[in-house]
Formats: sequence, C-alpha cells, structure tokens
Amino acid sequence: MIRLLLYVVIGVLMLSFFGVSLQSLVDSPLAQSNFAYLWHLVLSAWIFIVDATQSLMKNLPLKSLPTLNPNI
Repeated sequence: MIRLLLYVVIGVLMLSFFGVSLQSLVDSPLAQSNFAYLWHLVLSAWIFIVDATQSLMKNLPLKSLPTLNPNI
C-alpha cells in the first residue's frame, strides 16, 4: 500500500516536471468521455463476472455440501 502511494506521488511529480496539469487533463471533454467509457467497460465486466458466478453457484449440488451440526 505504501509502495503504491509512493508510485503515485512519483508519477505526479514526474507529470509536474514535464508541465502536465492533471486538472486540465481531467476537465477536458475528451478525458471525461474516455473515463466514462472505461467505467462502462469496468461495470460491464463486473456484471458479467457476478452473473457467471451466480449461475455457477446455482448449478452446484447443495446436497454434497457438508451440513453443520447445531449440537456442537
């Protein structure tokens, strides 16, 4: 976690050194469109993974799972 934070800080410093403004990048319509498209892809992938997992779980034979003994 600390390593990731360090990489982000170094990345921001490098962008600042080259004169790149993060605010202008984020505020540009092209960047906002790209972020919206990327978010759409992430959500679509997440929904696919959840649906696939739910269908696999639904097809599992529940009788083969061990039952818990409430008297323990």
